[in-house]
Amino acid sequence: MESISSHDIAFLSSSFGPNDDLLLTFIGILLIVAGIFIGFSRNMEDDEFIEQLRYESLILSLYINSGVVLFCLIFVWGFPFLWVMTINIFSILYVFIFCFYLRLYLNKRSLRHEKQD
Repeated sequence: MESISSHDIAFLSSSFGPNDDLLLTFIGILLIVAGIFIGFSRNMEDDEFIEQLRYESLILSLYINSGVVLFCLIFVWGFPFLWVMTINIFSILYVFIFCFYLRLYLNKRSLRHEKQD
């Protein structure tokens, strides 16, 4: 089993300077705040159906993200696992946004087809 060695830690500390750490922090904050605004902002036709769709999309994104994390727990070891966990911080929010807007689009498309018939 591969583990993080002192050489890996020394490489990391020499790869990123103080400005890079600050930049990565701002990028992380920006990604989280933007994701929250995009994912949880009100729609113009926000009703009980949209709220139910949002709730179901959040549950679906939790299942998808948990499945990916379980897969990575089994098959990704060592230092790359740290990157997987870092991406995991943002992925659940963006998987939720993708699921919600995809389901919203599919629902609107099916309503348009029903109105045409």
